[in-house]
Parts: sequence; structure tokens; C-alpha cells
Amino acid sequence: MKVPLHFVNADQSPAVTTQGAIVSHVMTQIDIACLPKDLPEFIEVDLSRLDTAHSLHVSGVTMPPGVAVVSRRTGDPVVATAVVPKAAIEAEETAVVAEGEAAAAVAAAEANPAEAKPEEKEKGGKKESGKEDKKK
Repeated sequence: MKVPLHFVNADQSPAVTTQGAIVSHVMTQIDIACLPKDLPEFIEVDLSRLDTAHSLHVSGVTMPPGVAVVSRRTGDPVVATAVVPKAAIEAEETAVVAEGEAAAAVAAAEANPAEAKPEEKEKGGKKESGKEDKKK
């Protein structure tokens, strides 16, 4: 008989709290065998220990007393996994690159302050920077 899985504590998992991951529910129901008196309405799956380097497998789900998992697949199927979105990874890499470029610019400015400031010219009693205004 198939029983639905109810996922809890995903927002408390290290994957979500520290790494900004999204929890993906690979399975939403599970096949079980039990006596009618032990038949659960649902099975609660605790995701509080889920990390991005690991997935939660069927063997990691705590079953109620008198309930056993019936698997048609070989091995230990995945129930849930945590994935860091590609956009978050790219944003983090961009931030690291930008920090590196900013640090390099600051270091260059400290090493040679004359090059860090644009040259100023006297023209018609006004100071103008080396950049020309663009006309639209």
C-alpha cells in the first residue's frame, strides 16, 4: 500500500540555513507493508539533518512501529536531496571575483597614488578631468 510522505524541518537543515540550498522531494509516497491496525495516515520525514553533500535515503526514514518499507527497486532509493541553485553559485562566484578586482584596484592605488587619480587640466578657468563629456 502507498502512503504519502510529509516532510518537516527542511528550513532547519544545514543545507538551507548555511548554504542557501533548496530541498527537492524525490519521492512523495512510499510503499509499505503492515497490519491494518498499524496503517499510518502518512509518514513524517525529518529533514533537519539534511546537508548538500548528502541525500536522505529510504533507509534513513524512521518508520512507525509495525510498518515496513516494500521496495520494488534494488538498492536504497533517494527520498529527498538538497541542491544549491545554480544562480546562487554564480552570484557567489561573481561576488568573489568582484571582491578580488576591488582589492586589486585598492592595492594598485595604494602602490601608485598618482595613477589612481585622473589628471586634471586647466581649460578656460575651469578644471576638467581627463574624461570628456558625452553628448547625446
